[in-house]
Amino acid sequence: MVPSSASRRRFGLLILAAVLGGASAARADAPTYWVQIAAAANEATANARLEEIERSHAAVRTAHQAGRVLIYRQEDKRGDFWRVRIGPFETHEQARQYCGQLRTEGQSCLAVR
Repeated sequence: MVPSSASRRRFGLLILAAVLGGASAARADAPTYWVQIAAAANEATANARLEEIERSHAAVRTAHQAGRVLIYRQEDKRGDFWRVRIGPFETHEQARQYCGQLRTEGQSCLAVR
């Protein structure tokens, strides 16, 4: 039996939570919020976008150095996309505030669950 994409996503987030540690690992069933800073059609482009964004935004560079940047493939009815996200954040408001800081520096982003 092939697991559903929702099951695969939850399993991936549980692994990520265990790797990142902190509150997410302690409460893997709790909502987790992220800030998406890029999406690409392939992994190489996603990595290139991250490097480009890091050159302009110290906060993103710092998050990446702290192991808080996630690049992963997500299946979609339109195909596969590689998402570049920063987090996790415990609340949607925390993710929105971080995204707001990036926006003031000219970086587009989206607070997501």
